[in-house]
Amino acid sequence: DPFVDRPEVRQLIGAFLNAEVVINPS
Repeated sequence: DPFVDRPEVRQLIGAFLNAEVVINPS
């Protein structure tokens, strides 16, 4: 399966994007 489709990777990406929004809300 593709690397990005792995649930743990999805969770990491989601957490990273949430952190980006918190750091730089725009």
